[in-house]
Amino acid sequence: MKTDGAGSSSFDGSSVRVLELFSGIGGMCMASQRAGFGSVVSAIDINPVANQVFSHSHHPAKGVLKARNINSLAPRDFADVDALLMSPPCQPFSRNGNRLDLSDPRTEPLSQVTELLRTAETIPKMILLENVKGFESSDACSCLKEVLKSRGYSLQEFLLSPNQVGIPNSRLRYFLLAKTAVFSFQHSASIFLELPVKSAVPATDLPRLKDFLGEAFDRANSDLSLRLKSKDVERYLPVLDIVTGDCRRSCCFTKSYGHFLEGTGSIVSLNVDEPRPALRFFSPEEVALLMGFPPEFSFPESVTRKQRYRLLGNSVNVVLVAELLKLF
Repeated sequence: MKTDGAGSSSFDGSSVRVLELFSGIGGMCMASQRAGFGSVVSAIDINPVANQVFSHSHHPAKGVLKARNINSLAPRDFADVDALLMSPPCQPFSRNGNRLDLSDPRTEPLSQVTELLRTAETIPKMILLENVKGFESSDACSCLKEVLKSRGYSLQEFLLSPNQVGIPNSRLRYFLLAKTAVFSFQHSASIFLELPVKSAVPATDLPRLKDFLGEAFDRANSDLSLRLKSKDVERYLPVLDIVTGDCRRSCCFTKSYGHFLEGTGSIVSLNVDEPRPALRFFSPEEVALLMGFPPEFSFPESVTRKQRYRLLGNSVNVVLVAELLKLF
């Protein structure tokens, strides 16, 4: 891997020790593996169901996965890590949330991380943060960036979507990358709308949903439990984002997908040419694939479908994060 800036230098990314905060189902962990970016030596989340999925999918070594409140973080948690990856709660900044910013109690864990970055003697050399579009204009983001600059980090900011890296799904997200002086970025005051090493993939070059999803698409088509009820089709048809297997796009899947219909993600039409189309939800397996998770990713049987949608809606796009990690 190479760093940007004057006097660019190479370093062995495989040796990086990673701390993953708000680890959820391990999207950042999988992105690290995909990018060949070190190993996660500590993953922290307070959600027991998310931790169950993380353990099931990643089989972490003893002591790596910790069920802790981020508010309990201390300077010692930064002592032996090189990189910090995190996706803090987005509700205080989301257009579907309350946008209370720092007044929302759910920002307290991020504020704790920001304070530790300000005061800890030892701090990570590299940081990647993911959040919703809108976070970049928040007070929470301003506070974090101010602290990072005061500690000598150089920053790069991005607004990116998975359809820019070949995935037929729109999910615009804000990314903040920070590196200490040894690995500094070239200075930029702008938010990048494309990856510097990979130009956007034209919509016509994106794969069709049925090709991208493969056997998972066929399995979901035959799963009657995914079908929408007739009364819901009649009520919500005008506001649904309906796609077919031949489409090369899908909308962002939120944590409310499968429970609420309006604005939570696309719906598949099974017989688009008929006046009363049969419609179905995307399965959690399909949503995971569109979120960049590998085909071998799975949930424990005890995790309900509603919980799976919720966990996926709170996760990150693995492929997109992996591309950004390569910039370190």
